[in-house]
This record gives sequence, C-alpha cells and structure tokens, in this order.
Amino acid sequence: MRPTNVLVVAFVAGCSPESHRATASLPYGGEVEMSVRGMWSLQSDWHRSLLVSGPKGSEEIELQTDTGWWRGSNLYAHKSGVYVLHEGQGGCIYFTISPPAFVSGNGISCEKSGGPVRLEPPLAHVAGAEVSKSQFYADLFYIGHFEETSEELRRVRFVDAAEQPEIELPDTM
Repeated sequence: MRPTNVLVVAFVAGCSPESHRATASLPYGGEVEMSVRGMWSLQSDWHRSLLVSGPKGSEEIELQTDTGWWRGSNLYAHKSGVYVLHEGQGGCIYFTISPPAFVSGNGISCEKSGGPVRLEPPLAHVAGAEVSKSQFYADLFYIGHFEETSEELRRVRFVDAAEQPEIELPDTM
C-alpha cells in the first residue's frame, strides 16, 4: 500500500462517527436506550436507533435518520401498558417491555388534543410507577425526553420528567 493510501485509511478510520447513548429506566427493570451515530456532514445529522430491554430480552429498531429535523423525542406510557416514543413530526413508535417488542398503536393517538389537557388527578400509576399525565395527549403519561446535547462526549441524553416538564414537540407530518 502506498504511503498516501495509508494516510487516507488512517484518517477515515480515525474520523469514523462514534455512537452515543442515553438510557431511560422503566418500571420492572425495563430500559429504553436511544443511540445516535453521526453522519458524514457539516451539521448535526444522526443515524438513530432505539433499543428496548426487559426481563425477557431486548429488541432494537432503526429510527428515522435525522437530517436536521429532529427536536428530541418524548417518552410516554399509555394506560394500556404500551410505551410510546413520540418523535414530533417523525411520528410515534409503540413498544412493550414484557416481552420486548415493537407493536402497532392499537388506537393510541399521537395527535394533540385541542389544547393543553388538564385532567385530574395530574399523577397516575401506570405499570407500577407514578407518572404525570401529558399536557398535550389524551391517555398518555409523560416519562421524559431524549434530546441532543452540544457536549462532545455525550451527544444525546435522557431528561426525566422530574427534572424537566413535558416539552411540546412539533406536530406529526
């Protein structure tokens, strides 16, 4: 191999986009992990995936590639026990933890209610945990938010509902 080829290979290997992960803990030992891996571009574009893990294994799915549209993803529990990752204009991903599986919405709506939902009581027990009712979606309970960070070593993080109130995402396309 010529010296210039060795330099090109070393440069490309050294610049390979690394993966960054953020994890949300769910009731009964379940976890949801979002992984982002940078794309070759001059801006913050990401290949993203979602890994759901429970007592009986795990399942992973590739999420829609972010080419600048992603503004974070909200994590919810539905009263039926199905979890919802709301991607804003990217739509919703539905999954269960026991067993880990990606499922259809089965009538769960990711369309915003007419205005802020003010239901009493503001907290409920879903899947054994106390969660806040969503301000924007009927029958969804807010767990937290996955977001991009500007930190070089941690480009994605999960912000628990106790740390930050629910963020309103753009409407689905």
